[in-house]
Amino acid sequence: MPNKKQLDEGLENVKVLVVDKVDEHMVETLSAAGMGVDYFPGMEKSKIIEVLGNYDVLVGRTRMPIGKDMIDAGRKLRIIGRAGVGIENIDVVEARRRGIKVINVPGAATESVVELALSLTITALRNTFMGMSKVRKGSFAKELGGELAGKTVGIIGFGRIGTRFAEVLKAFNAKVIVTDIIDYREKAAEMGVGFVSLEELLEKADIISVHINMEANDRPVIDTEELARIRAGAILINTARGAAVSRDAVYTGLKGGTLAFYGADVMWEEPPKDPVDMEIIGMDNVAITPHIGANTREAQERIARTLGPALLDAIREIVIK
Repeated sequence: MPNKKQLDEGLENVKVLVVDKVDEHMVETLSAAGMGVDYFPGMEKSKIIEVLGNYDVLVGRTRMPIGKDMIDAGRKLRIIGRAGVGIENIDVVEARRRGIKVINVPGAATESVVELALSLTITALRNTFMGMSKVRKGSFAKELGGELAGKTVGIIGFGRIGTRFAEVLKAFNAKVIVTDIIDYREKAAEMGVGFVSLEELLEKADIISVHINMEANDRPVIDTEELARIRAGAILINTARGAAVSRDAVYTGLKGGTLAFYGADVMWEEPPKDPVDMEIIGMDNVAITPHIGANTREAQERIARTLGPALLDAIREIVIK
């Protein structure tokens, strides 16, 4: 076991590359430990690949995929840090095959994501998106909306975010039903929400909100088969992953009237370029935000204060070995 001096000297040899904007507290934590931290938010992928061979640790967010090409370029890479909740933009299988540890902070952005899901839900119910657009264009015509109170909200995924969203919805006097691949019936009963099958949720919910984790090659939780079960005029909210919901199902549902509204913080490709994506974005009954679920000052500070020490602990393990 190395002594403190040897450990500190070992940390001085560690180089960290941060390629996306993060709260400065994380950079300060790693720098204060003696590591060499290069902070280049917005660095282009080609440049990252060019220089990554000099670094032991790579830290990023969701801006770009960290795939096999980037991992291959990181000849010394031992740790990939994701300053956020998910790791869907990282080739985790390849990283683990190479012995690279992947670290994220799944709980740090819960409140921010829940508040955004609530915002999109109310936007859909009250037609605020269309109302503001009309006012800007000189029209003061009123749109008839609906209340959240009394609506049945179906939550797909009853983990941290889904659970917190259920708590918030109950305060609005909504009826909440949930589903998950894990049997959470006991937790749901304690909270006073219904635990049902996915099929029952799709058939009963006025509003469906998706809060699932996904890995590469997972099938969408809502595809054309599930769309056929959704009651006509339902609202679909997706703040999880673009791939959690089939694009074809969304397009068909919006065009055919099964979906009254689609609100999402995620797209199938980010930034969107596909013509079908762009057509969906341009629809009057669609509101898309640019993947800002964790993009609040409070969440970013929590992420930094959680990820910084987690990275430091992992780096120290490497130094000790």
